[in-house]
Amino acid sequence: MKTVVTIFLSLCIFTALVAGTFAAGQGEKAEKVTIEHFDQKGGNLEALNALVTKFMEKNPNIIIKLSTPPDAETVAGSRIASGDYPDILSHWGGEDYAKAGLLLDLTNEAFVQNSLPGFVESTRINGKLYCVTLAANLFGFIYNTTMFKDHGFAIPNTWNELINLLKTIKQSGITPVALADGAAWTLGHQSNCFYANLIPDFKNTMVKIHKGELNVQDVPAFKDVGTRLLELRNYGQPDYLGADHVQSVVDFTAGKAAMILNGNWMMEEIKGAATKEFSYSMFPVPFSGPDKTLMPSTIDWALSIFKTTKHPKEALAYLRYVASKEGNVLYCKLSNSPSALKNVTIDIAEFGLAGKYLGKGQLADQVTSIPELKPYWGGSMWTDNFIAAQNLIATRNVDAWMKDINKLFQEGWKK
Repeated sequence: MKTVVTIFLSLCIFTALVAGTFAAGQGEKAEKVTIEHFDQKGGNLEALNALVTKFMEKNPNIIIKLSTPPDAETVAGSRIASGDYPDILSHWGGEDYAKAGLLLDLTNEAFVQNSLPGFVESTRINGKLYCVTLAANLFGFIYNTTMFKDHGFAIPNTWNELINLLKTIKQSGITPVALADGAAWTLGHQSNCFYANLIPDFKNTMVKIHKGELNVQDVPAFKDVGTRLLELRNYGQPDYLGADHVQSVVDFTAGKAAMILNGNWMMEEIKGAATKEFSYSMFPVPFSGPDKTLMPSTIDWALSIFKTTKHPKEALAYLRYVASKEGNVLYCKLSNSPSALKNVTIDIAEFGLAGKYLGKGQLADQVTSIPELKPYWGGSMWTDNFIAAQNLIATRNVDAWMKDINKLFQEGWKK
């Protein structure tokens, strides 16, 4: 009898445990949480959908709601200004939001260190990290690979080789570079590239200029920057100062020019403008050989979490997956984006040599990302720098340009 009672009690306990476990499981299933990922980038919806689908397969209790409205930057700005914060936001550094105390501190999260060191350091704000950089931009010459092959044009490794190449292309009756100087921002990218490669001790020199300890006119390399920017104009189309980036792409894809000088962000426009099969790739602006030349690279896609999220644990899980090799490769391949992670190389032919520079971390410091200067680089500083370069091209007066940027870097950075 005692044995029967014991067995009966054991069965009761077992049944209760099973029932409890089942109820708990049902409870967990009912406790799904939804977090919003607001994406400002645009043109990457296929990649985002695939990324979110894969994450939710691995994490069935977390629902990712994607928000990708038209004019996303304006919508995001309006929502944030009114206190309507998403859980997660994509951006290009998120500095203003971090300074306003709106973002979650990610400094102690291991996944933020997956990014290339240059991006980790350039996104620090007062020593802390509030975002993880996941995709990058490349900058350099985008060239017609078929034309290069048919004419035997070789990829240059030094500035002298570049000029010889441009001369050879021009002598063959082809415009070497379809420039877009009517769009001042394109000149801003070029000047940043030349600064980083030609100004000795670039970071410290720029800080000294900011502090008034040094003038641009005291650094001969600035004259070299201006002179080389002008030298390139000898190999552009006749109307380069009036042409914008759209026209440069039209001329390039029509075979009127061998190259354009811009970033990988132009690749979708190139595909859209090409009326027939068109093959192209990239190489960095060459200066001092393949081991010393540095390529500018900026943030194309970074993610942050707002402190107001009700689900920080789940939001961190999402970022952790996106910043993993699996998640990053999935996103970058579908969006045709260069990866910003140090353990990931996206093998896309159009990235060419420029992609290899990124993979090696052979990147140029940006004047906009020098820690001591970042707080001042905003507002009209961007456009003023672009316009100064545009004035240089229009007047071909290097000395006047040096005075202009000296005033900009000293007075503008004090605003």
